[in-house]
Amino acid sequence: MPFVMRCTKCGSEMTVEEQSIGQEVMCPSCNKRIMVPRQAAAAVAAPVAAIAAEPGGLLSYAAPTLSAGGPIAPPPEDSVQVPTELPAKLHFPGCPTCHLVLSAAGTDVNANFDASPVLVSFAETFAKSLKKKFDVQLSPPPAGAAALVAFVRVIRIDQGNRWLRYFFGLFAGGTTLEVDGHVTAPGGQPNSFLLKNRGRLGIMGGDSLGLLKLNARVLAKKIAKRVKQAAK
Repeated sequence: MPFVMRCTKCGSEMTVEEQSIGQEVMCPSCNKRIMVPRQAAAAVAAPVAAIAAEPGGLLSYAAPTLSAGGPIAPPPEDSVQVPTELPAKLHFPGCPTCHLVLSAAGTDVNANFDASPVLVSFAETFAKSLKKKFDVQLSPPPAGAAALVAFVRVIRIDQGNRWLRYFFGLFAGGTTLEVDGHVTAPGGQPNSFLLKNRGRLGIMGGDSLGLLKLNARVLAKKIAKRVKQAAK
């Protein structure tokens, strides 16, 4: 099973095969050959990899068989802050816990504004969609714990072009939010997804941040629905 480790020279994440443990591999970012430590075997055995702090306070999470960041992402040039806590009104103590793990490490961001509110909107809509059914936690479960987990990796946040939306409507300039990941319930198989939503309508072409928040709400509801199905 592949897993994620960091280069000891440049700090970049790389995906390494289990059979490479105890051998040298080459970092694809800086070309340095590094030894894959024996301790990495524990990461392969754990059903949920550990969460790690990224520069700037961002959080990176590698789910089983998935590396952090999107496949088209050019880290670390772009960054977006991941929410770490929900408002108290969106917590439901006594309900089963659902762990929402958002990874924005290496997200391909095309925006001339801080896109972090897009992920806040995603997290809050996800929690609202599961209200009184699950207590959503914005953190991974303890390693080895049997838990309901929604892992969401943000691949792309694109503000589009407001004037193209204004002049061409549905045909050009739309905002784009793209994510992938999976939902896993205890004892169940991962339910993988790759979802994209575009925003095209609005007064004078629509506010880009507002449309991206709408994109986030649409995708959050779809993934929350998958959580409900997985928990049955």
